[in-house]
Amino acid sequence: SLPIARLTKVAGEVAAGSLWEKAPEGRDEIGQLAVYFNVMIDELRLSLDNLERRNATLASDMTRASEQMTYQTTQLHTIAEVARAIASVQDPDLLLQQVTELISQRFKFYHVAIYLLDRKAEYAILQAANSEGGQRMLAQGQRLKVNQDSLVGWVAAQGEPRVVRQDSTETRPFENPDLPYTRAELAIPLTAADKVIGVLDAQSMEPSAFTAEDIPLL
Repeated sequence: SLPIARLTKVAGEVAAGSLWEKAPEGRDEIGQLAVYFNVMIDELRLSLDNLERRNATLASDMTRASEQMTYQTTQLHTIAEVARAIASVQDPDLLLQQVTELISQRFKFYHVAIYLLDRKAEYAILQAANSEGGQRMLAQGQRLKVNQDSLVGWVAAQGEPRVVRQDSTETRPFENPDLPYTRAELAIPLTAADKVIGVLDAQSMEPSAFTAEDIPLL
């Protein structure tokens, strides 16, 4: 009969992968069968949608895992390169410069600098920097008071690492004309025998550049 033929046609289209077809419903037995058939199509389409969402989530998880592995590999390479530099470079000034350049290249931080404290621990004096702005600061003999006036000074005084971001409510805007593109900054104390001897300062153009893994690595 015509209703059965229509139901058979829809069944064939569904079997071929078209889940947007609907069987003609009615009040007779064939029509009621079509109602149940349409319910099954809806459930099948919902199951397919759920599967696609799970696959998308799985793909996203795999992408994040791959990115994390790449990041960790970069960390290991950086540590190895810094270790080789320490073992081979005898000139401390050259060594510090190489370290700033390695960190900048590997982690895409546009400015990396190393400060060492003076003998009285009153000032953090810039010793090495990779960026053009950092080179100007070096030429000017930049030194920062060990106090609350700058991030480097705060870290040198407190002996604790700290991250500040332009979009954070706890930080004032970055105002260094030599580093106009900074949107996030990470400063880490350099210690020897539990005494702060300097600060490693990294700055990025990305507000979310620094992660929890960066602090122990640096």
